[in-house]
This record gives sequence, C-alpha cells and structure tokens, in this order.
Amino acid sequence: MPDSLAQSNSADQFVRIALHVGARYAVPLASNHCFLHRETMRYNLTATTPEDVRRLYQRLASRAGITNQCVVMPPGVSWGDRDGFQIDPFDFTTRPSYIHSMLARYRSALERTYADEDASVADVESFRIYFEALMARCRHGCGAACLHRIVFVTRDHPG
Repeated sequence: MPDSLAQSNSADQFVRIALHVGARYAVPLASNHCFLHRETMRYNLTATTPEDVRRLYQRLASRAGITNQCVVMPPGVSWGDRDGFQIDPFDFTTRPSYIHSMLARYRSALERTYADEDASVADVESFRIYFEALMARCRHGCGAACLHRIVFVTRDHPG
C-alpha cells in the first residue's frame, strides 16, 4: 500500500469520479496487480489494493453524505441482476504468500521465459527504426519537451 492514499492518484480519481457520477456500486477492478517476472517483482510493493480503494471510497462518501457502495470483487466472484453480488472473501493482507504461490505455480513458464530472454540478442536496428519514428510523431504533440536525448540500455547475451 502507498504511504498514503494521496500517493495513489488512480485510486483517488476512481473514487472521486464514482462519487461524482453517483455510481450505485463502484467496483475497483483495475487497482490490483501481481508481477511475477524477476525484473518486475519489486513493483508488487506499489500495489494499491481494491480494499485500500474501498476504504478511501467509504471515507470520502461518508464526508459527502453519500450512501452508495464500493464493492471489492476479488477473483472468482460475480454479480447478477437477480442475486446481486456473490462474494468470496479474499484477504489482501496475505498478498505476499499469494504472490509466492503464484511464483510456484508459474515457475516452469517463468524459467522458460528467462531462458529465452537470456539467449536473445537485441535487434538494435529494428529498435532504432521504431523509436525514431515514434519520437518523430511525439515531437508534434509535445514540442520542446521531446527534444531531450533518450538513451536505452540493453543487456543481451553478446553484451
């Protein structure tokens, strides 16, 4: 969880928009993530969980006198117009052990990916052509801000 929910702009925006439009149910689906790749594992620490979003929603809704709900829908739950929400609890405080279990579950796929990546050689010419075209298009929209030099560092088998 961020040090403060103010650090989570997407959570704050989600909550404020849901409250502004009067959503009967606000469901924070995109606020959670699980990174398993060795180069992205550290980003799991940046997660704002749906439960964090729900608490922020409740706090701001209470201040505004709004009684609509923010409903956390973890994996495997559903909603239907007849039965409403069918929610199986999910304890977001157990995230580290959940991530560990996902690493074990996908270990062989991750190891194959790492082997492929370790054997890959960067195609510098294709990379250059793509990014020169991209940056040329970007310069039209951002003016002088795009004039900075960008350096990409790659690591591949030959070095």
